[in-house]
Formats: sequence, C-alpha cells, structure tokens
Amino acid sequence: MKTLRTILLAIMLFVPITVFANAFDMQMNVILVDYLKIQESLALDQTAGIQGLAKSIHEASKKLNLKDAPKNFGDHYKNVPTQVQEASLKLTQSTSIQDIREGFKNLSRPIANWIEMGGPKDVNVYFCSMAKASWVQKSKQVANPYYGQKMLACGELVEHKQANHDHQH
Repeated sequence: MKTLRTILLAIMLFVPITVFANAFDMQMNVILVDYLKIQESLALDQTAGIQGLAKSIHEASKKLNLKDAPKNFGDHYKNVPTQVQEASLKLTQSTSIQDIREGFKNLSRPIANWIEMGGPKDVNVYFCSMAKASWVQKSKQVANPYYGQKMLACGELVEHKQANHDHQH
C-alpha cells in the first residue's frame, strides 16, 4: 500500500494536470487532445487518421454549451461551438494535405481564441505570417502544421493576452 501511494505521488509530481473550473473548458479540453494530434501530424506532413480525429472533434463539439462557459468570457466564446463544428466537419471531408491544412486554419482560430481567453496554460499559441494563421501546440519548439517539414520552424509564439479581447486569430 505504501508503495502504491509513493508511485501515485511520483506520478502527480511529474504529470501536469490541468484543472478546469467549468464544463465548457472540460469539453474543450477533450477537443484539444485530438486537435493536438492533428497539429503534430500536419507538422510531419502526415494525414493518416486526421479524418477520424476531425470526426471525434465534431462529435465532441456538439456537446459544447455556452451556458457552461465562464460568465466573464461568454460573449467571446459565443461563436466557438459553431466554428469548431463547422471546421471539424469540413476536415472530415478533406482528403488532400492542402485542403486539410486549409481546414486546420479554420479549426485553429476558435481553439487559439479559447486558449488565450483562459484555456490551459500548458499549450502555446503560434502564428505563421506566411500562412497568415495561428495554431496551438504543446511544444515550445515551433512545429508549423501549415508548411510541415518544408518550413517547420516558421512561426512565432503569441503571448497570452487573456485580458485583451481585441486580438484575432
């Protein structure tokens, strides 16, 4: 029993855990997990599995309810469910890497806005001036999903602007 407690304590110390105070953010985090897999795949110029991940995001986005959003961000989140649903549906229908990357831009916009407004702090928002689009990723090392291996390091970290509601992605 003591060994089990020691193992659990060690896991808790080394595994980052994001705690969400509301159901909206919890559901967005479900979406974020699959979104990050898509970002990583595109950075590697891979498309296998993306349609399935997009379908999973689409289904999860149907559960988003603005009534569950933090009251201070309600107006800023009002388009997030629709934008995520529409972009993820389009991604399920995309087959070429160019179409997938274009669809990923549309999916990244509401995800990046959510991150900046109060989403988890263990992810970063990046902006690629060449693609004129933002994306979210876990790693601090730039992994551009819009140009993949051709321009993997193209992008700049966007500073979190939680209080600045004028920032657009």
